[in-house]
Amino acid sequence: MPLEQLPAELLLQIALHLPDSSTPSHLKNLSLASRALRPIAQEALFTTAKLCICCGCHPKINALIKLLRTTLERPDLACKVKSLRFRAVRKPVDKLYTEQGLDLADLRDRCILKLEELGFQQTHPWWRSINNSIESSFGGLLLALLPQLTEIDFWVKDHQRGPPSSECISGLWGGTSPPKSVLHNWKNVNRLITGDTSMLKCGIHFKSLSALDLRTISIGTVLRLNGPGSLQGAENITDLALTASIQFADKDLIEKAEIEFGGLLEALACRVLKSLKISLINDGYNIDDALIPEFNGGYFLSQLYTVQDTLESLAIKIETTDNNEELEWMLEMFHPPNWSPVDFPTLKSLTIPEVFLFTSSMPYSWDMPPKLEQLDLLWPSEVVENWIQGFIGPTQPLPLPKPQTEQLKKLPRSFQKLILTCLDDVGVEAAYFADDVSDIFCVLWGTCNVVTEIYDQARNTREILHLQYKHDDDSEDDHSEDNDGEVKDDDDNSDKRATIILALLKQRFNLDPNGLTVAQLAAELRFDLQQVQKTVEGLHRAGRILAPTGLGEGSRVQFVNTTANMLYLGLMIQGHLPRTSHGGTSVDEQPGEHACIDNFPKGAGSDGALEDDDGTDEEMPDLEPVVSVLAGPRVAPLSRVGLITETAVLRFVRQCGPLNHLGVTYQDIATSLGTDYDEIATRMDSLCRAGYVRAADDKAYFVSENDELLREDLGHSIY
Repeated sequence: MPLEQLPAELLLQIALHLPDSSTPSHLKNLSLASRALRPIAQEALFTTAKLCICCGCHPKINALIKLLRTTLERPDLACKVKSLRFRAVRKPVDKLYTEQGLDLADLRDRCILKLEELGFQQTHPWWRSINNSIESSFGGLLLALLPQLTEIDFWVKDHQRGPPSSECISGLWGGTSPPKSVLHNWKNVNRLITGDTSMLKCGIHFKSLSALDLRTISIGTVLRLNGPGSLQGAENITDLALTASIQFADKDLIEKAEIEFGGLLEALACRVLKSLKISLINDGYNIDDALIPEFNGGYFLSQLYTVQDTLESLAIKIETTDNNEELEWMLEMFHPPNWSPVDFPTLKSLTIPEVFLFTSSMPYSWDMPPKLEQLDLLWPSEVVENWIQGFIGPTQPLPLPKPQTEQLKKLPRSFQKLILTCLDDVGVEAAYFADDVSDIFCVLWGTCNVVTEIYDQARNTREILHLQYKHDDDSEDDHSEDNDGEVKDDDDNSDKRATIILALLKQRFNLDPNGLTVAQLAAELRFDLQQVQKTVEGLHRAGRILAPTGLGEGSRVQFVNTTANMLYLGLMIQGHLPRTSHGGTSVDEQPGEHACIDNFPKGAGSDGALEDDDGTDEEMPDLEPVVSVLAGPRVAPLSRVGLITETAVLRFVRQCGPLNHLGVTYQDIATSLGTDYDEIATRMDSLCRAGYVRAADDKAYFVSENDELLREDLGHSIY
């Protein structure tokens, strides 16, 4: 079927996939292709009118003048415009336009006739503004003639090279209020980008407004507010962007002015705000000034109290005029913060300069919003590694010994990604983290499934740190060969590799229960294939993975269980095990409680064997500290073969989660709980008869909880 024979609705949908009026060449060519396609192309071209914005240093004929001329000639096209972007200056432009070949007099006369049709006579300031060829007043007429607008992005400037005006209404319409057509037509506007709060004070009923972007918020803006709820139309917005003066972070200055940034949010009265973006600009300080400001990020963030209960995304950035020296100076002026992110109970994404969270000159705080999923730290310093270590504890050797710090904190269970946004000459460069990746980031990923990404602002590149980790086994200095030529792997490296391989298999289990091949593991993790093969063999011997088709390079291995290191550290991070001090006394418990934690193994290889202080090997890691949590208090911590209750076994089978459809072997249960096969078989027989588990081919499948587990759940057990 020829293109021209398609229904007009389909042709319009096709045309709307072409670039809009910001790059209009494709739609222009489509309009010239045939008479049948011209109406479709014109409608698509006018639906989104993103007018070109010229440089203020070299002003040209404003594109809004040309669009206004077309609108006066083709009123039918005015009804097609739904999205409009323009900038205008409150200056006479007739001389400028004449110099550039446009006779403005004819258009000006037609605009005056249109104004008189709308009821604005010679005595009205708007009539006089157009008669004086004030450019912004032509923009006001354009807004009045477009009845179907849903998105508006406009500024009025007082000077060609100036910022958005703090009072745009008189620049558009001459007086202090918009015409009735604007009051009526803007009821469908759902996105508004403008200079300051003027448009929210003139009686326009923004019934559909959901996104608001205000580009000029100064101390004067807040001084001119009339209290809570005094700005009309922002009650139901979900997305708010503000470009504000960094003076709002100068606590002494703001307190002397007897205002606060929170006053603006109170005036907006946002009830369901989900996303808040704040760009701080330097509009009042100079690096060479004798007066040195004192910025306080914690004080500034405390001003967000009116929206903290609904926010899901918060981004705070500092904008400069491509001057890294100025940005670095501004960051140095920030004092240690004194706020707690936990005050944002629903926050999922946080983008914030590092100095707003912690500095090297203050005690670290690891409090995080309880539902946080992603943290983007802007311009980090070296101390960020120390801050991360507060969540994961010491990183070597692996498996970890008992924690050596009383400051170990919990990461939110929902936390998935940490982004470090670096800029040359501000903080540390991206190469500091990417060229020699610290163990910290591998442990953070391997034990917490948290990906750390480096974003280099100057080069616009991104890297995942744990994938860039340079393993010791990649260096000639870090491995040796025995007499037979076989590469011998360091125990610490093997432990790290085992932890990371298990973490990847666990992450991929829900996507592909069949697992990954050894070659896929090596390729994805960028590990040496021979070392991965050796580690996989050790994990299989330890019962941590399944290998249904063997252990060849192309064989698939599947996640079964977690290593002692992952299990111990994961439970510690989640708060399920008490933190201990150097002496072994729990920080959270009284002396003597959970004493078995002091016996956690000091080192383990990939095959699961432990090396004692005297160099002897034991068959398996001592998992009693972990089992005491997994299996409950009825597991006797006196020997590896403790008294395993039916509830302890049932709890473990249930804990395996997504593995239930594959089943868990009796031997895996026995190994993990530190008992023997016969003990597990006895408990399983009883559980099967009661209907709590199903057994087949020496495997157990979870069916339901028994009364004791149900009581634990109702009593808010950790499981």
